[in-house]
Amino acid sequence: MNAFFSDGAARLDEAECLELLDTASVGRMAFVIEGRQHLLPINYVVHDSVVHVRTADGTSFSKLAQGTDVVFEVDYHDDVFRWGWSVTVHGAIRRVDDPAVLAHLQTIRRPQAWAAGERTIVLAVEPDEIAGRRVRLRD
Repeated sequence: MNAFFSDGAARLDEAECLELLDTASVGRMAFVIEGRQHLLPINYVVHDSVVHVRTADGTSFSKLAQGTDVVFEVDYHDDVFRWGWSVTVHGAIRRVDDPAVLAHLQTIRRPQAWAAGERTIVLAVEPDEIAGRRVRLRD
């Protein structure tokens, strides 16, 4: 783990960020459709450093055009001990159509969405940047 700065924050390297992403199952994706900003929670799984989500036809996520820039974020905080972390993934969205990848994603834990309905569309966030920070109460 990286050293904390005087303000109680520490930058995380990409490997630490990917480890933390693997500890959660719900994140938030930010994107713009028709000039309007959206920030929505969604279940996800990480495979080969790529964030994968499932969605249904007709949802805001399914309306994202191939190559649309998005930001995906996951965080955790502990109110008792006053520490936490945040990881962001900046990248472009793409639909996943490769049968081998789709089959493999079915074998990874947490592949199912919490929301009702069939989720037949799989989207991937191809990361341009993965960044994170850990914060704690200053001494």
